[in-house]
Order: sequence, then structure tokens, then C-alpha cells
Amino acid sequence: MRAFETIIAAMKDGQDGSADFLRTGFDGNEERVLYMGYPVEVKSYGAIGSSDFGRGVKVTSHLIYPVALAEDILEPFNLIEQTTETQMRVATIVLCVLLAFSTFIVAYISHQVAISISVPMVYLLDLLRLINA
Repeated sequence: MRAFETIIAAMKDGQDGSADFLRTGFDGNEERVLYMGYPVEVKSYGAIGSSDFGRGVKVTSHLIYPVALAEDILEPFNLIEQTTETQMRVATIVLCVLLAFSTFIVAYISHQVAISISVPMVYLLDLLRLINA
């Protein structure tokens, strides 16, 4: 509870602050609790003279502190983190397979282009040898 006392002292001084601590829940497990305090100043206007509003108003401000408690705020993100890691593994595997497949296709097409160029050249070379012989 020392963390809570620290934020109470900061709130009394008009400062903002936050802290977290571990507490034992109803089921006996420890859970992380985050709380936060932020000062909010509310202005109110009151007449200086209630019989004559022409005299003006007096502005007073009141300090209000909303305190928010949240139990184990990281719990929803743990599931999202696991899901994201699984999706990233699958995406990485798919990209590696696509890269390997595209490399094979490029090599095959290059081989076919080289054959399509070299076969006619060999045929022309044979024709030239026949003509010169």
C-alpha cells in the first residue's frame, strides 16, 4: 500500500501520478493493479452580491481527482501478442516458400531462354560448316 500512499500524497499536493502494485485477489492469485490520479480543476462562479448581479461574480476553483483502477491491464495484450506472433510465423513461412518458388521459376525461365537462343545458333553453325565444307 506504500505506492497508494505515495499517489495520495501527490494528489494532495495537486500533482498527477500513477503507480502499480501486486495484490492478492479473491482466488488467492496475485494480480497487478494500476491506478492513476490526475488533478482536475473545476471552476464555479458565484455572485458577489446576491441582490445585485451587476457587481460581478467571484470565481472559485475546486480540485477534483479522478482515480482509475484497472486490474491486470496487460492480460488482453498477452493474447493479442500470441496471436500476432503466430500470424507472423505463418507469414514468414509463406514468404520464404514464395521466394524459393520464384527463384526456381526465374532459374527455369532463364534456362529455357538460353536454350531457345543457343539451339538456333548451333543449327546455324552446323549450316555454315556444311556450306564451307
